Amino acid sequence: RAMTMHWSSVSHDERISTRDLILRTLLQKLETLDRVSQKNLTTLLCRIVKLGWFVDDKYRETVNDLKSFLKVSFLHAILGLTVLGDLVQDVSRRTKGHSLSANRKVAISFRDTVLLGVVRSGLDVLKSVVEGSVVFPDVQTKLRLTETCMQLLFDCLTFDFVGSNVVDDIGDDISVVQCPGSWRDILLDGSFIVLLFRIYMSSK
Repeated sequence: RAMTMHWSSVSHDERISTRDLILRTLLQKLETLDRVSQKNLTTLLCRIVKLGWFVDDKYRETVNDLKSFLKVSFLHAILGLTVLGDLVQDVSRRTKGHSLSANRKVAISFRDTVLLGVVRSGLDVLKSVVEGSVVFPDVQTKLRLTETCMQLLFDCLTFDFVGSNVVDDIGDDISVVQCPGSWRDILLDGSFIVLLFRIYMSSK
């Protein structure tokens, strides 16, 4: 909240340094961070990325930085997917104190440039879990990773594709998924539906 309120008074170098520090801390000290600290850091990171989206490529590169977490360890993968989901949610919501047009521009750019890639990353991890190509240390880790992937996909599918969340009256279409045409191949691919059903059956 403080970063949002005082964004204009924080220098560009300080914003980038804070972004880099958070990513470095999450990567190197994840096992020593408690959940509250993790949540505070990831919330701040998401807000910095959103507010700085059009300012510098470094902010947009954060998405790829988070994807790299998926290759480090199971804990890092779970965190990386979680933060990606948090970022998707934050970008999709209106940020108080910022104009409707500014929020909409960031959401549209995010949708058109990186959101599909985030979906693909989540699906790739989910497929590796379902197909058994990954050996987990325990059942709980497998369950957490699966649930995190499913939450990420839910966040992506409920993204504010048409800007309906930036107004007070969102109407009755909020339950309708209005995905871009470029998503058609993924959503209509039979393997996507089969994957979801396999996860559903395995959870029973």
